[in-house]
Amino acid sequence: MSSGDLMQKLENLKKGLVKWAGQIQMNRQKKMKALTAKLLDLYDTDRDENNLAELIDTKIQLNFEIEKDERHWEQKARLNWLKFEDKNTAFFHSQVTQRKKKNCIRKLQTENGRETETLQKIEGIACSYFQQLFSTEQRGPYDHFLSGIGRCIYEEDNK
Repeated sequence: MSSGDLMQKLENLKKGLVKWAGQIQMNRQKKMKALTAKLLDLYDTDRDENNLAELIDTKIQLNFEIEKDERHWEQKARLNWLKFEDKNTAFFHSQVTQRKKKNCIRKLQTENGRETETLQKIEGIACSYFQQLFSTEQRGPYDHFLSGIGRCIYEEDNK
């Protein structure tokens, strides 16, 4: 096999992979549109246990697809970052600056609508929010969804 044949095969493989990746992305977009349409239809129908279960399932599926799409674009951005970072270009510096700005929480809003920018108050708001979010004191009317699932964490473990 000559090096020309090998290069041609590699080029064909590259084209095939690009086409395959494009098809995957197109299929993901179609699936997200179909799930969004289904979700809108489910919102318009009367609520019952089956409808509610299907609504929850559709939301979960849509969230998974959105997450996959986000991961795809994150990986693509990281690929570009890795490709250009060694060149010490303006691209590299702008990516670092952008990421630093994006990953910084500058202010939070309290429950009463007031905004705060001090680090200590931001920490307090975040802690309070997650404590309330993950507390087990309030139970909704959805206990019947968990009726078939055996309990594996007991109250003593939680304490």
